[in-house]
Amino acid sequence: MPVFARRSFLIGAALAPLAPALAHAQASGTQASGTQAWPTRPVTLIIPFPAGGAMDLLGRSVAQDLTDKLGQQFVVDNRAGAAGNIGAMAAAKAPPDGYTILMAGAASLALNKFMFSNMPYDPETELTPIVIVSRLPHIFVVNAKVEAKTLKELVDYAKANPGKLSAGVPGIGTTAHITLEAFMAETGAKMTVVAPTGTPADIIAKINTTANAFIRSAKGKEELSKLDSLPAGGTPEETKAFIAAEVRRWAPIIKAAKIQM
Repeated sequence: MPVFARRSFLIGAALAPLAPALAHAQASGTQASGTQAWPTRPVTLIIPFPAGGAMDLLGRSVAQDLTDKLGQQFVVDNRAGAAGNIGAMAAAKAPPDGYTILMAGAASLALNKFMFSNMPYDPETELTPIVIVSRLPHIFVVNAKVEAKTLKELVDYAKANPGKLSAGVPGIGTTAHITLEAFMAETGAKMTVVAPTGTPADIIAKINTTANAFIRSAKGKEELSKLDSLPAGGTPEETKAFIAAEVRRWAPIIKAAKIQM
């Protein structure tokens, strides 16, 4: 199926929007002196997504090359969460001295400000763009049973059968989701957007079974004993019930003691 391209972003210090892009915190007033010697110590490269993904792999390649070329370690710091806002905020609030830079995409640098009612940072005023690292395509892939074999056929089918096709995206508010919405608005195609709502049950069951086996094993008991811990285990349902019981047990105590962080 055809590619529906989107713009990518860059790298920056306290920075402004990019696509994967580099950026860094924006300084006010005149530039500090002594920048010609930069860097004289390690630099943190924040990636607002988990390790192992495309952004992380690309960021680590960039960090290694910067390390080799500039003579100081560029340390990758994965800070995932809130559609990239957690990592981007950390970069935006860092000292604007070039020692904290961000590699992020369109969501953190341009789109989230329109979707989050309380953005913790302003990507346009608190981040300074540095460079666009890459541009990434979005690709439509359809089930072989779908009659459409070209993009035009897909659009025609979706227009003739509004809502019949389900289009999967990684999550609500992701660039893939927004790109899909733009595609439907521009073409008139009507599809049902489907996004993950939680970890699939089969994955939960597999992790639970494997973890329980470790807890019951001699190795597991030995490791727990080293930490003066008692083996537990149980089903996901029992774990959920335990959490609920802990909330009921400790909430009144915390509230009565007025413990706040």
